[in-house]
Amino acid sequence: METLPYEAFVSELLSRSRLFLSQEELQIISDKTIAQAGFGGVGALVIELLARWGIKRFRLLDMDRYEVSNMNRQIYATLETLGRYKAEIAAERIKQINPFAEIEMVCCGKLNHGNVRELIQSADIVIREADLPTANLLLHYYAKKFRIPLIEGHCHKVTGGVVSVFDYRSPKQRSIDEPTRIKFVNNLLYRYLKVSRNEIGTIPEDRFADIDREFKPAGTLNFVTNLLACLVVSETIKLILNEGKRVVYPKQIYIDTFRLKLKIKSAYNFERFWGYIKREWLRK
Repeated sequence: METLPYEAFVSELLSRSRLFLSQEELQIISDKTIAQAGFGGVGALVIELLARWGIKRFRLLDMDRYEVSNMNRQIYATLETLGRYKAEIAAERIKQINPFAEIEMVCCGKLNHGNVRELIQSADIVIREADLPTANLLLHYYAKKFRIPLIEGHCHKVTGGVVSVFDYRSPKQRSIDEPTRIKFVNNLLYRYLKVSRNEIGTIPEDRFADIDREFKPAGTLNFVTNLLACLVVSETIKLILNEGKRVVYPKQIYIDTFRLKLKIKSAYNFERFWGYIKREWLRK
């Protein structure tokens, strides 16, 4: 089929969305630059759905290649893509959906202090679907530094997951390295556990491997990852438009498919707090 001119193509692409959103709102969405790290079970479907919103600019990063074990839940994992880099496949898929989209960056490597800046600086939204602890720390550190909103969704306890929104445009937005602001509790941590808040910006990259050793892949189910991806995209669109009911960290969206639960909870519970203590202890 002959490719339509850009305006006509996007108009046709979003004709059904225009029944709910105005042309001005759709234009705001399409003008954004999305930076995403990670194209696994959740991440691949996130970028697929965002591409179908007519978004113009993408920056992509993932160090992994497709394996057979990915085929049960990762939408781009097929016999044809086995052994190929996930970021490259994601870039190809975006262009297949929207030939006018600009792929500003495709990085098939591990996040570090250099490429994370290139990935997210001047972007409008950061999507964090990379699993490694250092990727988590780097993306949050630089998103907060550059005041760029970050959204993430990850499986939790196999049958469910968590979606979090960090609107770093606000200097008051709390980050993952702030489990509490209760002075008494912090004093106890520093005095008895010697916990210190080492900023990721000061940690040399030769220590990244030590930090990432604690990571262990979690069990996942394909219908859980797909639901989480839809929630991530929904929160992304609402954040861009500043519309709808939204929650920002420390509030998070929790979903459990087996118990049919969808609720908003605070991240500051004992289990999450103790996990932070252990991570800081191992980081020393």
